[in-house]
Amino acid sequence: MPTKRPARPKRRTRRPEPERRLDVTRLEYQTLLDLALRNQARVVRLEMEMAIQFKRTVEQQGELDALKKSLAGAKA
Repeated sequence: MPTKRPARPKRRTRRPEPERRLDVTRLEYQTLLDLALRNQARVVRLEMEMAIQFKRTVEQQGELDALKKSLAGAKA
């Protein structure tokens, strides 16, 4: 029969030093969380607007390339 291993001591997390610790009230935490979520929604909206703008730019560039090609063909 195998021998039992000694139990490992539980790991303990160190408390931060007092000068690095931040005490935040529940209201402050909730306010920061609300601001972060609101900013996240704004960032998503801006990403969508940028994607639409990029699609428009690609379409216009394609039309411009087609015009250049047709003009180069007409000159030749």
